Amino acid sequence: MLAYFRNVRRSLRPRGLFVLDCIGGTEAVADYHERREYDGFSYLWDHSEFNPLDHTARCSISFAFPDGSRIEPAFAYRWRVWTVPELRDLLEEAGFAAPRVFWEYTDEEDGTTEYREIAHEQNQEIWLTYLVAST
Repeated sequence: MLAYFRNVRRSLRPRGLFVLDCIGGTEAVADYHERREYDGFSYLWDHSEFNPLDHTARCSISFAFPDGSRIEPAFAYRWRVWTVPELRDLLEEAGFAAPRVFWEYTDEEDGTTEYREIAHEQNQEIWLTYLVAST
């Protein structure tokens, strides 16, 4: 990951930005399944087989359609679930300025989402955040 971040840094122009989206929380290390309904199809997310020894998980995206057909899985991944402190340390070691954290907040009444820069937050079942690093 460090070599990748160093390559990203070298490829950016002065004052360039590198944005990483991150997921975490207690559900990020547990098996879970999510189904979202859209106009004309269902989006199915599967997160399973989390290994606490190397922080890898198996994830997949599938689609289901009203006629009963499915694309299962459309995409399948096995990836490392990096923590925010690990990523921040690697970004700094790669030569980026101190990364900024922008946390996702969703208004429960109207569903609008906004991102606010933070320095501290409570853990949640699932959370999304962006790390923004600059050259």
